[in-house]
Amino acid sequence: MRLTFLFLFIHAFCFSQVIPVEVVKTKSGFELIREGKPYYVKGVGGNVELDKAKAYGANSFRTW
Repeated sequence: MRLTFLFLFIHAFCFSQVIPVEVVKTKSGFELIREGKPYYVKGVGGNVELDKAKAYGANSFRTW
């Protein structure tokens, strides 16, 4: 179930980006790679005041 959630999250996440993100299997699990470096999601929910979210360090956002 966790893997299904991860797949759906990554799938939705990848299609909203200009820069591709890939999922790579490692010895300890899976890792997101963007531009050849590990990518850690520091996200927020919503679609207002995204400039503030960016100022606080967010690099991803989700709407619903």
